[in-house]
Amino acid sequence: MPLDISAAHLQQACRTLQTQVPQVPVLGICCDYSQMEELPPHPLLQGQRRLGFYPGSSIGNFSPAEARALLEQFGRLLGSGSRLLIGIDHPKAVERMEAAYNDAAGVSAAFARNLLVRLNRDLKGDFEPAAFRYRARWQAAESRIAMALESVRDQTVELAGDTWRFAAGEQLITEYSVKYTLERFLALAQQAGWRLSRRWWDPAGELSLLLLERADS
Repeated sequence: MPLDISAAHLQQACRTLQTQVPQVPVLGICCDYSQMEELPPHPLLQGQRRLGFYPGSSIGNFSPAEARALLEQFGRLLGSGSRLLIGIDHPKAVERMEAAYNDAAGVSAAFARNLLVRLNRDLKGDFEPAAFRYRARWQAAESRIAMALESVRDQTVELAGDTWRFAAGEQLITEYSVKYTLERFLALAQQAGWRLSRRWWDPAGELSLLLLERADS
């Protein structure tokens, strides 16, 4: 049962999954799972022990407080006796992390600047994407990469009827990516009502895939 906020992406993913595993029913739910009160009533969801899968390391895009709230939300949606398979990215050499989030091909920079294009389109802004340079810096105290668009000059921008002034060098934060040590993440998961059942990791110990189970199970 894939959950996603984009209906078009969800439909495409469901079609692909159904083609790959025709013997397994696929039910897509278009939603914001961070705000859902409960999963909708459906025969495929009734009376079954549930396993949640949160792939990649997207939990790092939330602040630790937000990540804890999200893990608590997963527990409510999945219910008592459920399990959660989740990926986390561990800290590594600063040079490697900064290079990963500011790739030489410029994909990350283009992704960030596209936010300005969307703001112009959706909120009637007048950003000049070329007037901002992309930065990705490691913030050790918060154990995170901060991705930002930095103004190359003093400028004024109109957005949604308001005026915003940027000084040269001032940054517009676009995204964070928190990196967790295993111990720190498990402490966070425990606070949210989960405990470790099993762990898989790469030879260098830089990534982990964790199988969590509800502490009340």
